Amino acid sequence: PSPMFLWALKQYTGWHAARVRHSMLNPQDAQERVFKRLRRHLRGSVVAARSGLDRCHTLEDCRGLATSDGGSMKPLFQEAWERGAAASHLFGRTRILGFARTSGTLGEPKDVPMNQAFQDSLDRTLVRMVATHVHTSGTWDTLLPGRRILLGSRPTCGSSPTGLPVGDISGIIPTRTWWSARWAFIPRRRDLWIEDWDAKATHILAQAQGKNVVSISGIPALAHDFAARARAAYGVTHLDELW
Repeated sequence: PSPMFLWALKQYTGWHAARVRHSMLNPQDAQERVFKRLRRHLRGSVVAARSGLDRCHTLEDCRGLATSDGGSMKPLFQEAWERGAAASHLFGRTRILGFARTSGTLGEPKDVPMNQAFQDSLDRTLVRMVATHVHTSGTWDTLLPGRRILLGSRPTCGSSPTGLPVGDISGIIPTRTWWSARWAFIPRRRDLWIEDWDAKATHILAQAQGKNVVSISGIPALAHDFAARARAAYGVTHLDELW
């Protein structure tokens, strides 16, 4: 890559890393900005009315709100599940795109409505996570030649009554990488949709062979299993002997 391209890349990642650093050093300011964004996105929504958020004009006002959890949100989740995009007004001003399935705190899976604002927030978080890691570690030499393994479950595991997609949240996250940067990630995009973990892990190991793997990201259970498979497949004790 040209020096100009690398300069632009460093400026871009540095800007995102600076935003994260500013939030860490100025938590009050960060909370104020999040509060304003939430008010903007949730203005006029059912969830804002029921929770009392629409009556909060300052961050301090939020201290008086009742605690919300999966149980209190369940009726709204259920209505969104049954009505789909027609229930978008429940959670704000953007359209419901699908549902993200979580394992649940108590082991009971939850299908959380995912609208455009949710997806945009997820994308911002992922970009800033990668940018902050590269910027703070100074590993610029791995940014382009390095390959990053993404371990996830199923991006699609069903559909709602109205036909909206349902996916495991750990499977949805790897699909949010930019198309222009897909070459830097393993597995290939089409292989993200392999449902059987044994088959997916086999594909990932094959695609990672001989590559300069610089990171492995995923939920702990999959990361632990994949690390064991990699050590066994290549006969190494530690992964840094391999990558």
